[in-house]
Amino acid sequence: MTIAFDGKILASDSHRLLGSESKKLFKALTEWGEALVGIEGSYQDVALFLEYLEAGNPRPKLSKGFEALLVKCDGTVELFDSDVFHYRPKKPMCAIGTGSQYAVGAMYCGKTADVAIEIAIECDVVTQGPVQKAMLVDAEAYNIVQMMGLGAQIAKAMED
Repeated sequence: MTIAFDGKILASDSHRLLGSESKKLFKALTEWGEALVGIEGSYQDVALFLEYLEAGNPRPKLSKGFEALLVKCDGTVELFDSDVFHYRPKKPMCAIGTGSQYAVGAMYCGKTADVAIEIAIECDVVTQGPVQKAMLVDAEAYNIVQMMGLGAQIAKAMED
């Protein structure tokens, strides 16, 4: 199970363990504005964590092994663990999960996050396809889109 961000693309595998979430990429409206979030965790952990981000609820108690990668619309990355401790990586290019070393290595060799996940799938027995991905829209473009009221139309077009 792997999630990677290369500075523009947030990508994940689709491996699902019993009782865990197969959809790993989410949009969340946080105190920092809209963000992309990649989450490794159970259904319950995903729901609690998204509530924590969106409603500012107290820190939830999450299962051991929970990890999340949050990308703000300005490109800033925050990493979270099961204690909801968060920190910023030195570089925006980062990954979480069992195949993270393979994904980071691939991105440092010039591959995009989605291709890095494909490489992690080849190297890590727990990381499995298909690849899911979402693109970061820079803050200026995001603000223009919101002012023009086109957010929902663009999101719909990206899903098609």
